[in-house]
Amino acid sequence: MNTGCGTMKAEPGRLRLSWIVLAAGHSRRMGAADKLLLPLGETTVIEQTVQALSRAGADTDAILVITGANHHRLAACLVRYPVRLCHNPDHAEGIAASLRTGLQAATADTQAYAVCLGDLPFIRPDTLRHLSATLARNPNRIIRPFFDNRPGHPVLFPLAFRDELLALRGDTGAQAVLAHHPDALLRIEVNDPGVVRDLDTPDDFRV
Repeated sequence: MNTGCGTMKAEPGRLRLSWIVLAAGHSRRMGAADKLLLPLGETTVIEQTVQALSRAGADTDAILVITGANHHRLAACLVRYPVRLCHNPDHAEGIAASLRTGLQAATADTQAYAVCLGDLPFIRPDTLRHLSATLARNPNRIIRPFFDNRPGHPVLFPLAFRDELLALRGDTGAQAVLAHHPDALLRIEVNDPGVVRDLDTPDDFRV
């Protein structure tokens, strides 16, 4: 695991995609537990998410796990994985601050950003590969998966949207950018319920 989050340079020759994994939330709807560290299968929620990205072929140092108050616990959990932990000092602000942290830490020659939820453990690696390949064929479009007509994650943004993402504030995430550019959105229907199955409440673990 790489715990530094300074800007790095990626290898040339193909689409350079940085995966911004939002993992700085407070899991308020889960109660006292940090949902990302809850056991799931043989590991934890966040490990399952990271494993999917790794198996999809994400480059070493291209998986940026954005942490908040839970930084040290996540660092201990992810020590075996090829990720970069980037602490968001303004995590109390909400999602926008975590997006800024990830955007600023991405490789200097990044061509696109995939905004991924930390609690997306059921997504299939082949779905992630499909989304990445679709972006490579449509480098000016925002790529978003849909399952059963429901919008899912991750959402892939070309470099052209970086400044707008950096300008976001509060806990609204990238919805404002999507709302401003409806014609740029490319809906990708996938046969993978994992794109919409995040884990917010105890009941989500019992489904």
